[in-house]
Amino acid sequence: MPRDAVARRAVRVLALMLMAIATPRAAVASDATDLYYPEDGPVRALADADFDALVAENGREAWVVAFHADGCVSCDDMAPHFAKAARTLSGIVRFAHVRVAEDSPSMEIARSAGLTKVPTVLGFPAHKQINPYTGAVAKQPEEYRNSTTSSKRIADFAASLLPSNLVRRVKTRDALDAFLNEFRNDDTPPLPTFILVTSKKETGALHKSLALRFRNRARFTEMDVLDVDAAAPELRTLAADAPAFFVLKNPDALADGGFERHEGAMSVDALVEFLERHAAPVPEDDAPEARDPRTGEARKPKTGKAKGSDESDTDAADGAQRRTFPAVDAGSFERSVLESPRCELVLFARLGDPQCARVSAAVGEALLKGKIAGHVNAVEVNVSDVSAAALQARYAPATLKKNDKLPRCAALALFPHGDKQELDPEFFDGLSGDESSTNDMTVDPKALANWVHEHVPDLVVSLSSSAVETFLNASPLTPKLVAFPKGEKKSRAFVALAANFNDDFMFASVPESDTVTAEQFGVTTRPALRLLYLPPSEPGAPPSEHQAQYAAAAFPAPSLAYATMHAWVQQIQVQVLGKDIETVMGGGSGRAGGGKNKLEVVFADTAAALEAECAEAPLCAVAFLERDDETARVAFDKQTLAVETAAGIVSGKGLPAKFVFVDVISQRTFASAFEVTPSDAPRLVVASLRKNRFATHFGAFDASSLASFLEDVLSARAKTRMVQEIPSLVDGGEGAYEPEVFEEVEEEFDLSDIMSEEVEGEVSKEQAAARVERELAEEAAAAAAEKAREEEAAAAAKKKAKKKAKKKAKKKAKK
Repeated sequence: MPRDAVARRAVRVLALMLMAIATPRAAVASDATDLYYPEDGPVRALADADFDALVAENGREAWVVAFHADGCVSCDDMAPHFAKAARTLSGIVRFAHVRVAEDSPSMEIARSAGLTKVPTVLGFPAHKQINPYTGAVAKQPEEYRNSTTSSKRIADFAASLLPSNLVRRVKTRDALDAFLNEFRNDDTPPLPTFILVTSKKETGALHKSLALRFRNRARFTEMDVLDVDAAAPELRTLAADAPAFFVLKNPDALADGGFERHEGAMSVDALVEFLERHAAPVPEDDAPEARDPRTGEARKPKTGKAKGSDESDTDAADGAQRRTFPAVDAGSFERSVLESPRCELVLFARLGDPQCARVSAAVGEALLKGKIAGHVNAVEVNVSDVSAAALQARYAPATLKKNDKLPRCAALALFPHGDKQELDPEFFDGLSGDESSTNDMTVDPKALANWVHEHVPDLVVSLSSSAVETFLNASPLTPKLVAFPKGEKKSRAFVALAANFNDDFMFASVPESDTVTAEQFGVTTRPALRLLYLPPSEPGAPPSEHQAQYAAAAFPAPSLAYATMHAWVQQIQVQVLGKDIETVMGGGSGRAGGGKNKLEVVFADTAAALEAECAEAPLCAVAFLERDDETARVAFDKQTLAVETAAGIVSGKGLPAKFVFVDVISQRTFASAFEVTPSDAPRLVVASLRKNRFATHFGAFDASSLASFLEDVLSARAKTRMVQEIPSLVDGGEGAYEPEVFEEVEEEFDLSDIMSEEVEGEVSKEQAAARVERELAEEAAAAAAEKAREEEAAAAAKKKAKKKAKKKAKKKAKK
């Protein structure tokens, strides 16, 4: 069939099917929601009105929140397992659910979380993070990235949100005395101390949860029951008595007998009641703890540098803190900026001058407040670098010292869309305040936003009902994105999206007054966004000449925020257009910065090899790969190339980090310390081996993304976590590895699900219910078997302890 005939037929078919495919499903709660999330159950329905009080401003509880939507099969599959995890951790971690729908009372939660898909599970720790640039303090959610049909994994994720720094484990009397007397000389009265005697080798979730709930009201320590004789013989606790819980009313309580044992059940409610009787009152300032993401330590939020204060750190991140944008040096400027087909916003700044330290932050804050962050690619050039002298003279002469006039700290230039060799950039003249210093610099967000969008080309067609057929008939194999904004004007974010993705898509916008066209697309609520495309006849194939039926998809987020739309369009590029994920996710030449030369990276097989590579580096970027998998040699070669190229980028920028490869199979114990398993490979972990902190990279495993992530860690934009102990590499590797086999499950509401017009082999509700019941029964049986094994082991240990005690008593009697 000729191509134009295919297009005409596609238009005719689309005209008949638009109403059917785009009309929203009736907003009715799913069966799984009613069944597994009842009002009196362990999973609470969360609404905008109570989110701040329960989650955002709650510094004593961690929360796990499931986002789901009506008609989402994966959400229904997740519900029983999420509810079971909530029951397992009842009273330890709080669980909630949010229904994502136009009539939901929780849409502001979804918006603030930047939701892009369902189901999504987010964890909210009790503490807040301090933005090192703006001083803003807010909770940063962590996304659950594992099976949504495993209650154990969901429960493990929930438990990982609990802080580990509020309970100290001691083994000796000296260590216990040091803990008890740590604050003896403070002016404030000493807090009561609670001691848990346990047979567990690690701090349990219950103890962590209690320490969090009574933070600043009591102090918590624990000891192994085998260490009681050495650390606190006064407690007189045998192995058979563990676990046992005690309260010491003051630091001298052990010596003078001023301690009390909890005699009730070791349950959440009983322990909380015991703690309430003895803990100090709730402090007046009960705000959540605020942590510096660079160190993980609690500190007061930064409200600006005081006169005469010294905020300089010796940490390696200091140099990067001045940068808000990816750096581009003189060697990569032509490729990153001048050869880019998109608009490029370039900040030429004297970053080497302490008086200009805030210039990046000031411009970055204005982009955020003006709601245009990401609309154009933004990079910066450090004109304090002598290699950038030619760029400074051409594009930022105002930053040069002329006669006795002080130079400006920065110049902000916007290089136009398309060919940049013939056209000069536009310059923003709104950097107000003292031109030679940024201590008082302010940038008008509205003025900056208006200036940027004056120069972003408008490639969005204004669509009316009479022009729909013409729009769809133009290049039918090119996917179309149609926006339905609130009001008559086009969305600025959507115009920017069109400028950045016009090579692969066609864009149109329908004003709010045009209800006829909106009805053709089945749009009843604004803002909204629809995708129309001709799907391939089979996965991986281009659209067939015989495939004449358009498929459609609704943008899943409730607002047309640029970052969310950008991520969604990237998914479409991969899943619909078949583009390479590394090419798509690694896009943005400015992000990669300083060159693409490779740097040799070695495999560390021994502790000495790791020490040689990373001992002197403030940060060590460890790439966990599976080296001996001959079936994936091509993928392995691409992964090593990505890491070596990222190492070259980082080295070219002079960033203080070293890269190293580690085989995730032969060094499983080392990998597990950073929560990396063989099934996670390839995975990059950026670690400070001196401070026992690390950050894990999730996303595309390409050079640009890896290098950018390391920059984010250095600049404190990426969150780091504490690792209690970093084990040494095993010389020669560990023993044989038996891979764990998991049943393949659908983990999220995949893009292909919401784009399909017809679903073949649909499963009935009865079949789905039967499957869920079967899975729950299997899971319950496995749990019962595990519990039986634990009880048997506990009984054996108790019997052994009694036998040992009798033997000891006989020896004393003989004496």
